[in-house]
Amino acid sequence: AERRVSRYAAAQLRLRSMTIARTEIMTATNRGQLALWQVARQHGVLPKTMKKRWIATLDERVCPQCEGLADTEVGVDDLFDGGILAPPAHPACRCTHGLVDGK
Repeated sequence: AERRVSRYAAAQLRLRSMTIARTEIMTATNRGQLALWQVARQHGVLPKTMKKRWIATLDERVCPQCEGLADTEVGVDDLFDGGILAPPAHPACRCTHGLVDGK
């Protein structure tokens, strides 16, 4: 029993480590992309009409929050519903965002 508990604890630690790493990578990627869009707009390379769109993976693992945000569009500097500037919305979130012409 002690060995099983030890293996279970180690597996949970690995899972938690992977969740943190993936969430931080998604945060850095999406925030970096947002910063690039903001700089491009400041330099006149990106039209002011461009918006960002929430992109969710709509499969059996999608959470209700991300499913509700899927395909919503806001200005590049605006917040998505829930006060979120850019994905991820929660730990282990698989969402991203992309640009669309808001004309």
